[in-house]
Amino acid sequence: LCRSRREGEEDHSRRIKTELLKQMEPGAHQSGGTRTFIIAATNVPWELDKAFLRRFQKRIFLSVPNREARAQIFRAKLASCHHTLTEADFQELAAACEGWSGSDISVVTTDAMLEPIRELQETRRWQIRCHAKSDGGDTLGLSGPQPQQQQQQQ
Repeated sequence: LCRSRREGEEDHSRRIKTELLKQMEPGAHQSGGTRTFIIAATNVPWELDKAFLRRFQKRIFLSVPNREARAQIFRAKLASCHHTLTEADFQELAAACEGWSGSDISVVTTDAMLEPIRELQETRRWQIRCHAKSDGGDTLGLSGPQPQQQQQQQ
């Protein structure tokens, strides 16, 4: 809505922007001592209309996280699940994600955590295996076909 105005822009879009700009004018609707506080956010600040930018007295730019912050985001997202990642692995992940936002890291981490579920959904045949416990008893476990068996089935 607040992007820079362009030549081919629809008339109704221009009217909405003009009305919004009028409403944002200082003193436009301050009868009775009421004040309006506006908080806005964007992922593309370079595309904002200059007229809108002038109406905001304070502008705070939040950059993407640095390497250590990215590593900490990975640690926090993976804290609730079992993993075998070392500190070196977290640092390598952080380095590989240069320029990524915290949201990007969150999405890719959630996607990675769901990968075992996707593999289970794709398994067509289950095998029941008997595993010997160290105390002499047996336990039953379910497992999907081994990769070689999956290739043979296809």
